[in-house]
Amino acid sequence: MSCEGCLTSGNGLHIALENVKQQAKAYAVDQKQTMAVYKEGNEYKYAEAGFAIRSGYYVLEFISQHNGNKP
Repeated sequence: MSCEGCLTSGNGLHIALENVKQQAKAYAVDQKQTMAVYKEGNEYKYAEAGFAIRSGYYVLEFISQHNGNKP
């Protein structure tokens, strides 16, 4: 049985993914590059998109510095 806030519960994984996506977005905007969100074990992580692709990571989502920004 897993708890709602635990990283192994569905809700905990969703919260962890959303947190990493927000961190990746902030980094993408600051560095002006596209980031890739991927999962390693039970942990979500992000890296520069080109690096993630070259490293063979299974990318869950790409986060662009442009998406969601108002011109």
